[in-house]
Amino acid sequence: MKFESVKTFILTILVGLSLLLTFGLWTYQPEHELLNDTSYINEVDIGGIEEAKKDIIEPDHIIFHKDQRYFGYEDPINQQNLYKDMQSWPLYNFHVSEANGAPAHKYQVEVIFPDAIPLDMLHSLFTLDEEEHLPGWSFQHVYITFDQASTSMNIQFLSIDGRKQATAVIDNTDKYNLLWSVMSEPEGLSEYTLFEPADTPIYLPKNQVEMVRRSLGVKTIDPNMLVNALFSNPSLVSTNIGEAYYTDGQRGMSVLKEGRSLEFINPIQSYEPSNPGDLIDSSITNINEHRGWTDEYKLEAIDRDTNNLCYRMRYEGYPVYNNSGLSIIEQSWRNQELHQYRRPLFSLNNSLGGDVVNLKSGSNVIHYLENNEKYEMEKVNDIQVGYHLKYLDNATHSLTLEPAWYMNYNGHWQEIDMGDQVALYKGGN
Repeated sequence: MKFESVKTFILTILVGLSLLLTFGLWTYQPEHELLNDTSYINEVDIGGIEEAKKDIIEPDHIIFHKDQRYFGYEDPINQQNLYKDMQSWPLYNFHVSEANGAPAHKYQVEVIFPDAIPLDMLHSLFTLDEEEHLPGWSFQHVYITFDQASTSMNIQFLSIDGRKQATAVIDNTDKYNLLWSVMSEPEGLSEYTLFEPADTPIYLPKNQVEMVRRSLGVKTIDPNMLVNALFSNPSLVSTNIGEAYYTDGQRGMSVLKEGRSLEFINPIQSYEPSNPGDLIDSSITNINEHRGWTDEYKLEAIDRDTNNLCYRMRYEGYPVYNNSGLSIIEQSWRNQELHQYRRPLFSLNNSLGGDVVNLKSGSNVIHYLENNEKYEMEKVNDIQVGYHLKYLDNATHSLTLEPAWYMNYNGHWQEIDMGDQVALYKGGN
């Protein structure tokens, strides 16, 4: 009897320990919960939105040619609004033919994209009245000309080499009158000057540019959330507490610039250049999957040799630049897999105030470049007015957007520092 009591007591203890262990396993939360919780896969939201190709691919300039004078919008938001309206205009009688360069009309509208866009993406960007089989060449410049007799417009997508064109008709009197009124009465436009340092024409505001220097708060992005978006099996990802490197033994993710940016690398050795349209589709879909468009970003460049895509931040329609890459999202793809991914780990938040400043005129910029021996004009690919993003300390969670002139020189964007001539100042011209 005594032996049976001992057995009962031992069994009771064992059952109790079992229940305690089971409860502990159910309620245990490891220090790296986000790294091991696979329920987040395909449901990651880092605080941004989803975007369509027609929202991400947008022109840098819309230039109105008026009898050898050039005009563009003073406020880039108005340019964006016009382009969004253009995307809804039905294009009729679409056909592809040989071309002999750009049209030579005295009155026309030129739409300039930041890089070559595959023609077969037109269905995603504009409104074609029929499903057309589109060739594989690319365009960067689009021209709209006026047919006064029929109050219609012709639109021409010119191939990069200028030898082919896709043309269509915009048969809408209201849209004709809209563009012609802007051409005839350029209210809200400023005059531009043409600069041709190399083969590609560059249009710059002729007079000084008024902008607002901004102070903004920032909202940080938790890199742990991106572990679940970028690693196929987050349960295999490990990191030491306090370290800024994550790995599953093959792929790696680093948090850089004092927690302000991220770089993910999936080592894939061999690859071949991919179709640019497929690259854009894969990249935008991938970023949409974790709501990665945390600010306004636009496609800036496609490197067809390295399968690399670059999206640049914009603020109030202006491009934003930063020497440490804090204003761009970059992706590189190999064999239909994401190879590299770099992005900021913050988004712009509430405005903390601003003041009006005036930039030197485009004419001054051209004069400075042409008379500076350190620049070779054939290496000047583009010139833009934009913002210089200057991150303040992490404690304040804030930054400034400083208006500045920027130049794409030999494939890299750099601020145009005119030294004693003062590129940025209050008042004057």
